[in-house]
Amino acid sequence: MQKYVNQLLEQIEAIILKRWQHCIPHYYEAGMRGPYLEPPKGWNPDTPSSITKLTPTLDFQDSIQEMEHWLEGKAELSMFYHFELEEQLFPPPDRLTDEQLDQLCHALNRLWNAFNLTAVVPEEAPSRVVYPILLKRMLEPTMIMNAGHIGVEFCDYEPSQCVFKEYCSCKDDLSELEVFEQKEKVTTRTQEEVEYEKKREELLAQLDPKEVAAIEKRIANMDRYVAQVLEDIHTSIKNLPTVYPWHKDHNLGEGTEWISELAFSPYKSIEDWTGILFEALPSEGDLTGEQIYQLVDGLDSLWYAYDFSFNIEQELKDKVIRYRMYLDCWYDLVQYLPQSGFEVELCYGNPNGCRMGEDCICLENPPDLSFDEPPIPLDGDLLDEDLPF
Repeated sequence: MQKYVNQLLEQIEAIILKRWQHCIPHYYEAGMRGPYLEPPKGWNPDTPSSITKLTPTLDFQDSIQEMEHWLEGKAELSMFYHFELEEQLFPPPDRLTDEQLDQLCHALNRLWNAFNLTAVVPEEAPSRVVYPILLKRMLEPTMIMNAGHIGVEFCDYEPSQCVFKEYCSCKDDLSELEVFEQKEKVTTRTQEEVEYEKKREELLAQLDPKEVAAIEKRIANMDRYVAQVLEDIHTSIKNLPTVYPWHKDHNLGEGTEWISELAFSPYKSIEDWTGILFEALPSEGDLTGEQIYQLVDGLDSLWYAYDFSFNIEQELKDKVIRYRMYLDCWYDLVQYLPQSGFEVELCYGNPNGCRMGEDCICLENPPDLSFDEPPIPLDGDLLDEDLPF
């Protein structure tokens, strides 16, 4: 059997090479390396057949077109079809040793990553459990993206019904997420939200039923797209970047390890750190209030995982304004600092020139900019003890 497994592994690796020559994986281009994104043997980044390069400017139009196709429910074919493989080529798990299953699962994950797909599976799950789950999913219709990435989840966050059974990690993830959401969640609806919902119902009642049907169809399409964005967010959370342990080379003593991390961790945009393109986040005008709430909850979880935060975290409770601020700072250069966290500044205590614009909290609650001590006299000679330094 090992001889056959070796032949199958060679066949999979040849398909991976062919894909890399046609289209470099999105996460590899974004600098998010991983165990399944090692370039295949024989791959040349300068080959003329490659449609993208190592330092690309990702094609915005291609990305948007792929999103539109996905929203429209364009006909999709199975992974087996896209991979040019057949289900019958893969031996049943009971005919394979644990080592052979490990080899095949590693190869399948490399194959998925080459086609911009990531299987979200618990780290503790053995290959004997994962292998048949991957093969079953490969029978289902799947869209392959060239300018983006799709995270494929297998669990509906119901540990009792999870396909990974005792290896399900959702229980731990949910408990951490529930603590965070409980801390941040505002349970009462604002008067503006109540009035908005009332106006929406009144407006729909005045429209022609065909127009209402068209609107509901667009909302349903966006619901699907938002669900995909939330899957991508969860995939990013599951694949946090590995930062070099600077404190090992720059040991400053216990409790101060964060100083060397702060000094040497690179600055990159939030887009680059997370691998989620700005263009993948829908504009506010294309979303319903509920969709904005879902995206904000997902983005909150993403920032919590990457230890990012706003400098006015406690004041920024309005979900709509919070979503605007997420979009506004997506290209900000930040550091990934798991030991100390990174704070993104939104409000500087002065509404003049504030990046929050009309949403600036200072407009309603201006800060006290007066000095606690009397000012230094401007006329007359200053004595040494009068100097402010």
